[in-house]
Amino acid sequence: ARQGKKWGVFRDTGKLIVPMMYKSIEPFEESDIVVQNTNGTWDCYDMEGNVFLPRQQRDIVPALHGISLVQAKDKSWTFYRADGTRLTEKSHQNIGVFSEGLASVEDNKGRVGFINMDGTEVIAPQYGLAMIFSEGLAAVAVKGKWGFIDKRGTMVIAPQCRDVAGGFSEGLAGVQSKKNWIFIDKTGTKQFDARYETVLPFSNGTAEVHRKVKSTNFLGAAIGVAAFASGFLSLGTDLYTDPKIKRGYIDHSGNEIVSPKNNYNSTYVDGMALVVVKGKWGCVNEKGAYIVEPKYNEMHRFSEDMAAVKDGDKWGFVGRDGQIAIAPAYEEAHDFHEDLAVVSKGGKSFFIDKTGRVPFLVPSMITTLGDFASELAPAKIGDKWGFIDHAGTIVI
Repeated sequence: ARQGKKWGVFRDTGKLIVPMMYKSIEPFEESDIVVQNTNGTWDCYDMEGNVFLPRQQRDIVPALHGISLVQAKDKSWTFYRADGTRLTEKSHQNIGVFSEGLASVEDNKGRVGFINMDGTEVIAPQYGLAMIFSEGLAAVAVKGKWGFIDKRGTMVIAPQCRDVAGGFSEGLAGVQSKKNWIFIDKTGTKQFDARYETVLPFSNGTAEVHRKVKSTNFLGAAIGVAAFASGFLSLGTDLYTDPKIKRGYIDHSGNEIVSPKNNYNSTYVDGMALVVVKGKWGCVNEKGAYIVEPKYNEMHRFSEDMAAVKDGDKWGFVGRDGQIAIAPAYEEAHDFHEDLAVVSKGGKSFFIDKTGRVPFLVPSMITTLGDFASELAPAKIGDKWGFIDHAGTIVI
C-alpha cells in the first residue's frame, strides 16, 4: 500500500507489517519482503513483519530455495539464509542463484566456480562465465567458447559454441554454432537447425524463437535468456513481451508451430499464447491451433477460464471454447478474479459474475475498483484507497 510517496505492507486483516516509510517494495518471493529505503539502499522483512536484513544493503535479490543474494556497501556479494544468518562468511565479486543445489560464485580474479547449499566449494573457480545447472548440466565459458559441465565439474560437451540459449530444458539446448543456432542433445549431437535471430529454452514442448526485424530491440530475448541463465525464473512470464519482437514457436523437431511472421505473438502462459494476425487478436494452444480465432480488436489472456475481448469499441468475454460467454457491452473490462470481474459502463465501474450478472451494488462514493484477491478488492473513495468484500461492504 502507498501513503503519499511512501510504501508499506499490511495483511488482509488490516494489520500493518511493514511501516509506510519505503521508496519501493519488490514483488514478494517465497517468504521475503524486500524494501528500498529513501536513500536507495535495501532491507528485507519476513512475512511476520520482522526485519532480518536491516543493514541497508546495496542490493538484495529475494530468496529462492530459502537463500537470498545480498550485495554489501563495498559491492561484494554473499548468501543469506531466511533467518538472517550468512550461508558462508566468504564474500564474492558476483554470485548466482541456487539451482539443483548449486550456485555460481565469482572470485576476485573473475573466475567462476560453484558452491553447494552448505556453502562448500564443489567446483573450483576456473571458468570465464557460467549459467545455472539445469537437467544436471551447466553451460560454462572457456576462452570465449561455451561447453557444458556436470555437477562434478567434468566437461561433458567440449567448449566449442559461440553462444548458448540458457541451458538444457526438455533434453535439448540451443547453441550458436558459427553463425546459426542449432539445438543439441546431452551428448552434444545436433538435432536440428534453428535459423532465427534468437532462440530460448524449451518449455512445455515449445521453444520461443525470434526473427530479425529492422528497428526491433532484442532486449526482451536477452532478458529471457538471462532469466533462465541466472535462475530468476520467478520474475514473470510477461517480462519480455515487447510487441516489436517477431516471436514464434517451434516444437522438438524444429517445426514451426506459431509463425514469427504474425503481427505479434505473446509468450505462452498456461498453454496459451495471444496472437495478432492481420491486425486482429486471437489465441492459440501449444500446438498452434486456434482456441480463439483472430477477429478481435484487443484481447486479454485467459483468467479463470474467461478472456476479455474487444469487439469494435465494446468489451465482452469469451470462454475456452472460443465462443462469446458475455456479450461485448462494456467500455472497459478487467480479468476475472475470484469469479468476479470489474467492468465499466456509462462511466461507472462495477463487478459482474461469469454469467454477466451484477452480484452486488458498489457503494456510490467509490470511484475506482481493483481486482479481488484473498476475498478483498481495492476500492477508492476520493484520493484514499480501502477494501471491499464480496458483498460490496467496505471493510478496510
